[in-house]
Amino acid sequence: MNTQELRLYRASSLAIALLLLAASYLCVGCANAVPPTGGEPEKTTPKIVFTEPAQRAINVHPQYIALEFSKFVQQRSQVQQSLFLTPPIKVEYVWSGKTVFVNFKEPLDSNTTVALTLGTQYTDWDGNKPEAAYTLIFSTGSKLDSGTIRARVETEKPDGITAFLYQLTDKPDTLNPATTKPKYKTQVGSNKTLEFPALAKGAYRLFVLRDEYRNDLIDKGTDAFGAATQDLMLPEGGTSDALLRIAPKEDLTPPRVFDIRQLSATRFAVKFSEKIHPASLRPANFLFRDSAGTLAMNELPRVTAVHADISNPAIVFCYTDKVLQTVSTRRIDRWRLDVSSVRDSAGNVVADSGKTAYFSILADAPPDTLLPTLVRTQILSPRAPSPFSAPLLADSSRNVPQKPRIAFTFSAALALTATGASVKEIVWESADGKQVAYTTTFEQANMLVMEPSSALAPNAWYTLGFRAQALQAWHGAPLRDSVVVLRFQTEDARDYGGVSGIVRDSVFAVSTSAYVSSTTVSIVTTGSVQKLVSTQVEYIIVLESLSSLQASLGTAPSGNGQSVQNPTSRPPGTASSPVATPISLPFAEQRFEVRLKKSGAWEFSNIPPGAYRLTAFVDANGNGRYDYGSAFPFVPAERFVVLQSEIQVRPRWTIENVMVVVP
Repeated sequence: MNTQELRLYRASSLAIALLLLAASYLCVGCANAVPPTGGEPEKTTPKIVFTEPAQRAINVHPQYIALEFSKFVQQRSQVQQSLFLTPPIKVEYVWSGKTVFVNFKEPLDSNTTVALTLGTQYTDWDGNKPEAAYTLIFSTGSKLDSGTIRARVETEKPDGITAFLYQLTDKPDTLNPATTKPKYKTQVGSNKTLEFPALAKGAYRLFVLRDEYRNDLIDKGTDAFGAATQDLMLPEGGTSDALLRIAPKEDLTPPRVFDIRQLSATRFAVKFSEKIHPASLRPANFLFRDSAGTLAMNELPRVTAVHADISNPAIVFCYTDKVLQTVSTRRIDRWRLDVSSVRDSAGNVVADSGKTAYFSILADAPPDTLLPTLVRTQILSPRAPSPFSAPLLADSSRNVPQKPRIAFTFSAALALTATGASVKEIVWESADGKQVAYTTTFEQANMLVMEPSSALAPNAWYTLGFRAQALQAWHGAPLRDSVVVLRFQTEDARDYGGVSGIVRDSVFAVSTSAYVSSTTVSIVTTGSVQKLVSTQVEYIIVLESLSSLQASLGTAPSGNGQSVQNPTSRPPGTASSPVATPISLPFAEQRFEVRLKKSGAWEFSNIPPGAYRLTAFVDANGNGRYDYGSAFPFVPAERFVVLQSEIQVRPRWTIENVMVVVP
């Protein structure tokens, strides 16, 4: 039997199977077939091994499409949800073993290139996903559109990412992906790539997103999203390539006050709808007043301290200078709290409709007898000033920065002095007994920060200790008499290495002698194609530790990077900073930036040894961060490049001549 006879035989067999199945039932999702049992799970990925019509067939007018898989699929509904037909028409699905039949419920247009794309959001019975999407192309006429758009998405989690492609017209740009569904759609494979084949020549606009509602629309504030760096112009039968990033889900919801409860005479717990950024927690942003508004401002209680709950930053504690029952000659049971300028970690300010909460005071509020206790000790850094992200500093830690900002966080507010902090009996000395000059500040009402006045010696041991009784609670009582002792060893920056190289711009050349600012940005439209163009830019090169990236993704080895407090044995009358299990990340910076006003040479120095990823982008709008673009009104994403090979920084060694070409 020759190849043509084999194809006719298989086609007739599929047609017969289709007719038999259609006679017995018609369904959108039928019961899944059960694969043969027994044996070890296979690691091979599922793929399409036979189609009808044949790939790239012309002059065909089928009433259905058949796709035969190499393996049984686990959930047929997943396959059906991953099938995208262009042009879109109504279909129904019938299954037979490892074959799915896509029946057309309306005829195909004549002289039309048809593309059926199977995405990547399905698995076989061994749990394997396809490496890439598959597209079957055929034409009802004598010609196939043969243009191709290929793209790579730079992401650590390609699973679940969908690509939308729109063909642009010569009319004014009114495309709004929030209301217009794409003509072309596919899914990103596990290899982080996607492809749109069988395209006619013309201009196209490409987006990637996580379509949370699966409504084929870009829902701002719901869908994680990324635009291409420019519109794509596809020549007849040609290929156009794109590189994209996808932004985290954009938080557009402002925080709201949910509830407030009195805990003691002058201590209150305020519950918000989400985590509150500690930098916005200022006493002036919280105002207590009687619900009837009869008290004058000078009669109202004043908030003297405020801080977030250690375990839940959506709860904020407020402390007042007066007991609410005694602020007036008459008893006022009903009160209100007004909050202003408080924001979440995304920068959203508390909504006007959610900034007020009413509450009743306790009939017999317990007195303020709570004594704060030390909860955790951390190293704050310029890039991690928030307790949300700062690593814990345990007793006997190593590789501590030579000028550390050590934060001691307590369970409740401390008494703050007019000068900021005045803590006696602090001992900070080196192993040979030399005293360390330092400063102390209260960066939050429950956080005492100590910092040496000058850099500590490299690779040296230090002891930092103080009596807790030297501190006072917000109500004036001293803390319990105990001693906090913390020993640590500083980093040895003499073993640090470096990376240097050159950045080049493939779009336009910038004079190597002229100063280039980052103030002029424009969107140039050529026909229907838009492109972000700037002759005045700033290049930002980023070197990021791979260990920090893995930790942020939750892929660090088990037991590393976890902050777990453990009890520790100490002589009577002493205490240590809460001890944490060793963490995989050093206390040194994990992310470094170099900014250039012109293309050319760059260098990173004083980099801790380890594996790093290097990226670069063109900061076209001068805001100092990467912008993923806007869907409507359309703004292209900023151009970027990611080096595919990691950079291994070695002790006391500079890696040279690293070439960075921004596409």
